[in-house]
Amino acid sequence: MSRKVEHLHPLMRPIVAAFIATAWTRVGVRLKLIETWRDNTKQREHWMKGRDEHGRIINKKRVVTHKRPGDSWHNLQLKSGAPASLAAHLVPELPGGGLIGYGNSQLGKPELAIYRAVVYIGLSFGMRSGADWDEDGKIMEHGEDDLGHWEYHPGFHLAEAKAVLAKGDDLASLVIT
Repeated sequence: MSRKVEHLHPLMRPIVAAFIATAWTRVGVRLKLIETWRDNTKQREHWMKGRDEHGRIINKKRVVTHKRPGDSWHNLQLKSGAPASLAAHLVPELPGGGLIGYGNSQLGKPELAIYRAVVYIGLSFGMRSGADWDEDGKIMEHGEDDLGHWEYHPGFHLAEAKAVLAKGDDLASLVIT
């Protein structure tokens, strides 16, 4: 697991930087980068949480991902093998310390208001939020609770990205403008 900005794909780095800056300037919220790239071992470790040895869900509350190793935007790599994640975990920091919506933190009305503001800022940059998997602009209405998860893949799918990166080509060729 990595927290390095350098482990984001170059396409996503300026988006994340602008998102962090805008959250601060618009609503006074500092976003902390918690995670960028995951190798397949870490992805499997996350995927197995809440599952038995056969991968069946046995405890829904413990499940942290539905993506198997190699099937996550966190797992992307360049042809050279260098990390190139198009997913990151960015979470708001509380003024006195601590993180909102990460780990065991509780979301009351003030925290939820902060999260809503942050989500709408992220969406304005074309990112996809784990708080709005169905992408209808209504956060958490269907139990979406991966609040800090953000992806950036405008107009293309994971299989397309993996194929382009495996050939050593530029993902920018997939971006729909």
